Amino acid sequence: MFSENFTFLWNNIYENIMQTINVNNYKELINNFSIIDLNADSITVFTYFSDIYSVFSKETVLKINNIIKNCLNNDNLQINYQENNIGNINLDENKTLNSFILNSENRLALAVANEIIINKDNKLYSPLFLYANSGLGKTHLINGIILKYKENYPNNRILYYSGSSFLDSYFFAVKNNYLNLWRKHNYNCQLFIIDDIDKLENNENAINELNNILDHMYSLKQIPQIIITADKEPDKLKGFSDSIKSRLQWGIKLKIQSPNTLTKEDIIKTIFKRYNLEYNNKIVTYIAENNQSNIREIEGLVKTLFTYSTLLDIKIDEDLINKIIGKNTNTQINNKSYSITGNDILYKVCKYFNINEIDIKSKNRTRAIAFPRQIGMYLTKQILNYSLQEIGSIYGGRDHSTVKHSNDKIAELYNNDNNTKNIIDQLYNIINEEQLYYKNQI
Repeated sequence: MFSENFTFLWNNIYENIMQTINVNNYKELINNFSIIDLNADSITVFTYFSDIYSVFSKETVLKINNIIKNCLNNDNLQINYQENNIGNINLDENKTLNSFILNSENRLALAVANEIIINKDNKLYSPLFLYANSGLGKTHLINGIILKYKENYPNNRILYYSGSSFLDSYFFAVKNNYLNLWRKHNYNCQLFIIDDIDKLENNENAINELNNILDHMYSLKQIPQIIITADKEPDKLKGFSDSIKSRLQWGIKLKIQSPNTLTKEDIIKTIFKRYNLEYNNKIVTYIAENNQSNIREIEGLVKTLFTYSTLLDIKIDEDLINKIIGKNTNTQINNKSYSITGNDILYKVCKYFNINEIDIKSKNRTRAIAFPRQIGMYLTKQILNYSLQEIGSIYGGRDHSTVKHSNDKIAELYNNDNNTKNIIDQLYNIINEEQLYYKNQI
């Protein structure tokens, strides 16, 4: 059934709910529900909360269910409610606590993570505040905690937000006049996580709401386990009051350090194995010693090596690594040189989105231009590993912070938004096919 028919059906159901049940306080909330699947046996309704009973009483849900069945003339219909993507984490089954590679500096962080799982009722470590530079494993650790927590306590409710999704969820609640319901939704969990809380910096209203949520949680008899991550320690968060900075440090504050060379080598080997790539110790050591201190960058490098190796049948050696990480070498492929540049990627992105290069380099911030620009900057970093300054100069002289923000945003969308993932995967294929064409010409 087409989505416009789903919309028509839900509008009819909504009108019947409004006429039958006294739920005027939930008018905007219910109006924003939608049908995402319907067959002879069941219907799935898209909501803004993972647990509809955290908002409505059982009696109200039963009445809504009966109205849905009556409107669709099916008394045996199975009714499912599914939360939207706001507040969810796209879990990576490979990033477990067991696969988190230790060094002497991050051993305590892993020990605390395991203690949270083993002794879930001991809130000695709540809140746990983890901070580190971007790409050093904070999100891996969070991912591993959630996987293990879900496995050990399947009936406990986990509420996860990235900093950006917390803002999105909060502003949506404000816009649709159900802020009190949103608060209630956030109170009802056993594990509460905000990843990259620094995304809330200087947003006073959202910060105050977070403070209210934490206040309420600490008033409960059973305090949830709270985990917060950031790129900086609490004292350096901008726009956060002294009281909330203090609150964030009530439990334990840990810094995840950059991996040493031996740890980097273990990480590199693990990633090579994940992509079924052959490697030797010389290559592993070479990568570890060449300024790849960011785990995310290491994985990006190995993914790029995987692309060259599988699509272009190129041997992984020091010359290829130098080419990818931007070291000045005379890289040869089959004794003939070729390369793709940042401007080539910009051209391909413009062609894909049917926009011109003048616009993508301009100050135009409309989504039709800004989104392709961010995609282009992200691809340039992932494929060529240019510096932020180099990428900024290609895209109209933008500063490194703008490029970093764009890369972080697209990286998050790639993991949480299928449409963005499909666009990037298609552009990867287009760019790789272009490289293959050039290889065959030389």
